Amino acid sequence: MPRFQAIHYLVHSAVAFLCYLALTQLEAVDRFIAETPTIRQYPFLTLSVIPLIAVLLQQSDRLARLIIGGIPLVSPLLRRTLQGSDFIEGQWPLVVVDGKSGQLVFYGFLTISFKDSQLYVCGNDWKPDGTHALWFHSVQSRFRERLLQYWYEQGPNRTKPEMRGYTEMYFFPEEGRVKRQAGEFLDKTHNLRFYAERRTFSRLSGRPPKTDAERIAAAKDLWQRLQPDLPRLLQQTVSKDWV
Repeated sequence: MPRFQAIHYLVHSAVAFLCYLALTQLEAVDRFIAETPTIRQYPFLTLSVIPLIAVLLQQSDRLARLIIGGIPLVSPLLRRTLQGSDFIEGQWPLVVVDGKSGQLVFYGFLTISFKDSQLYVCGNDWKPDGTHALWFHSVQSRFRERLLQYWYEQGPNRTKPEMRGYTEMYFFPEEGRVKRQAGEFLDKTHNLRFYAERRTFSRLSGRPPKTDAERIAAAKDLWQRLQPDLPRLLQQTVSKDWV
């Protein structure tokens, strides 16, 4: 993601500077070894600096990825800071509707997180009667200018993907903090679109939903508020804000 490149540049620059310092101080290291009785018999220590520099250069990209996505509490805060108002990680209750009739197809609940140096989407859909329909997750994603594009797999559970496709999510409003989204599945098998609303949780607003019943209830609440506007929404593309 473009804004995360700054972390890579900083890490690469820091490693390069350390390598420069090490190379310019080799003579000083030689003198230190020669003047220290306990390590005088190990003159090869100076030569070990060269492979150490090579390892640092090789691992600098991995170190940058670790800083962005692998440190609990620190990495999410860093990503939130870098993304600013474009930060979209979190939990999103959603509804999936038929793109022509507007009939409810699924209640859903998805989570957007960060995994393998990219945004990761996963969640579940339930039929209108509350029975589980499918689990889905992204396998490759790209986020830019409030548009998340991703390839996905879906199936009855995590181990049995039965379908693969491509999805686009548009986030709204166009300026300011992201609050909602709309999207569609761009494949030949169905004509579906979905609408989702961001839920934020704190000690004051309550804990995130932990059970399927709570997630379905959050999606039902969205459906009740969205349903009166569906005729209007079906006349416009999902790239337009639905509020």
